[in-house]
Amino acid sequence: MDRFFPSSKTCSRCGHVQDMPLSLRTYNCPECGISIDRDLNASINLRIGGRARPVNACG
Repeated sequence: MDRFFPSSKTCSRCGHVQDMPLSLRTYNCPECGISIDRDLNASINLRIGGRARPVNACG
């Protein structure tokens, strides 16, 4: 996963990306309508991204 992946700015349900100032604590997606805590949304995105990343057990 890209080091600068916008995990808190990307909808964990539909993938829509929007600007999110740090003062906003709830991610409200205008595309799919999900309303979710910003940190929970980011953690879901990071978990999904981590699963897509190949694992190298030797290094």
